[in-house]
Amino acid sequence: MKLSILVPVALSAAFLAGGAMAQDASALLKSKNCLACHDAQAKKVGPSFKDSAAKYAGNADAANLLFTKLKTGKGADGKSHAVVAASDDDIKAIIAAVLATK
Repeated sequence: MKLSILVPVALSAAFLAGGAMAQDASALLKSKNCLACHDAQAKKVGPSFKDSAAKYAGNADAANLLFTKLKTGKGADGKSHAVVAASDDDIKAIIAAVLATK
């Protein structure tokens, strides 16, 4: 009986935590000026998050490639990017949000 009560509570907590993480990523995208050049669905100065997610879909090293690009401003693809002045954890959260864009 206790297990049948704990599972829905745990799932609810996980869902709420996921919503909080998504909200945090959204705040990071705004505060780190990502949205000045990027949009979730449409190309601006840079590619949309949706297009970036599609480009890196199935690439097991995508997060590492993007991390290097955002941290150093230089990508393995030869394209430059503004250096993101953020902690490593914040950059990883931004990348996770971008790669999850549908």
